[in-house]
Amino acid sequence: MKIVRMVVVCRLLLLLLLQPEGSLGLAIQMAHQGENPAKKLMHRVQRARHPREVTRLLRESPRFIDAYVVSAAMSQYRRLGSPQEALALFAKTTAAGLDQSVSSFNAAVTAHAMLGDWRRALRLLEEMKEQRRFAPDVVTYSAAIKACEKAGQVERALGLFSELRSRGLEPNVVTYNTLISACRKDARTKWRHALDLFDELEEAGLSPDAVTFNSVISTLERAGKWELALQLFEDFQRPPRGFQPNIITYNAMISACEKGKQWETALRFFDELRE
Repeated sequence: MKIVRMVVVCRLLLLLLLQPEGSLGLAIQMAHQGENPAKKLMHRVQRARHPREVTRLLRESPRFIDAYVVSAAMSQYRRLGSPQEALALFAKTTAAGLDQSVSSFNAAVTAHAMLGDWRRALRLLEEMKEQRRFAPDVVTYSAAIKACEKAGQVERALGLFSELRSRGLEPNVVTYNTLISACRKDARTKWRHALDLFDELEEAGLSPDAVTFNSVISTLERAGKWELALQLFEDFQRPPRGFQPNIITYNAMISACEKGKQWETALRFFDELRE
């Protein structure tokens, strides 16, 4: 096992072109301080404020890069708007022989979703299902569904949702929100499905958030169902939901009323928005 780890470390050194001067001194310093070097690196990566800072930190301490560090770095790259860097790190460390974690795979699927590359996102999902070390979880499926939603692959998104349920996984609010948003892109034929998903979310004991409410109303607006949108707009604000409409909600309602030629109602919403 130690030999395998040494091979992985050596490959990482070559692939990432790491090991600047002072790295060994840093390692010795952290060892004397009784700190776990890999954990320390992971925390520093999570606090990075720029993609270049993440890269620099990895290059300064290559020997401490493990699956947890890779996952943290990929997530940070993504948060900082650099999904390409996250995928590059995933590819390099995989090629170096590092055993990736489920979190690393999830970060890679999410990065593909950000880039709108649904095919590669689903390819990674299939790869996870084929290997036996760990299985895809609800985060994996939610990210894959997001990739399909972003690319307008509504039926594929719904198919992934069915697969998620068949594997005994419980969808969360993010999963439902993404699916409702996918239905919005094909609102003319999928608006009823969006309402069913909303009902299912609440029946599962989950609490809809602003994204959920706005996605449902926007779906009805696109489907030309202004009367139903108006009814739900009022229902959503009543207890126990108590939704507080925001600018996205009002814009959707104004548009829905305009499409239904309900000019007075549209103006009322516009006045409420300005208050």
